[in-house]
Amino acid sequence: MRRRCGFTLIELLVVIAIIAILAAILFPVFAKARMRAQQATCTSNLNQITKGILMYCDDNDGYFPRGMDYLDWAAYPELSNAVPPVPLLWGGNPTKDNSPVGKWKTMDGPIGQYLKSKEVWKCPSDKGQILSSGLVKKVFDKNGSSYTWPVILSFKTPTSGSGGLIYRPYGVSQVKYPTRCFTICDSLPLWAQRDSLTDPAGAWHRDVKSKSYTMAFVDGHTQVISHEEFFHPKDLPPAILNRDGAMWSSYYVTGN
Repeated sequence: MRRRCGFTLIELLVVIAIIAILAAILFPVFAKARMRAQQATCTSNLNQITKGILMYCDDNDGYFPRGMDYLDWAAYPELSNAVPPVPLLWGGNPTKDNSPVGKWKTMDGPIGQYLKSKEVWKCPSDKGQILSSGLVKKVFDKNGSSYTWPVILSFKTPTSGSGGLIYRPYGVSQVKYPTRCFTICDSLPLWAQRDSLTDPAGAWHRDVKSKSYTMAFVDGHTQVISHEEFFHPKDLPPAILNRDGAMWSSYYVTGN
């Protein structure tokens, strides 16, 4: 009597179907686990950066560092001509320190000495930013940081000096709402697209599925904020909400 070897077509199809069903069940589980791991890394990065900022404040009479992020560099070119020129929070000044090309990326920012390495500026969910050429480049690779911060902490109303505008930072004790004023955030979508969840230019780091942002605050805590809460905070007075309704509102710093 011959012994049957191998599998019949039906048996193979059954095995393939079982594998497909298991994959369909496990894939979302693995995706969620990966997302949680990335969020844990991001939270750790933001915690380290915030501790660095607060240690800087402790060593400088309680004042925040003078520093901008990559969106401020583009939006406020006058910062590059301030007295002295304002550097990026994590590096040099792209306008003043760009010779040789890219030197500003390798330079340490105001709080560099308080951080272990520049890798803390890299968000694990950094999928890239669409450039004018149509190419996609990691925001970290392009700008030296995946994160943004509320530049208002660095600059009170500037005064005019003999060499140009003079900017002075706020002090930690001057922040009106330290539990609501964030120090660093893993997202800051473009103003024009603030209510869009599909903005390709400035929304690379938003968590599209949960529509949320990881943020660290002046009081030291870290929190995940929903897209709705980020752009329409319930604790902003109506007049302020109509003026600049978002978590980066100056209201959380000045109270007005």
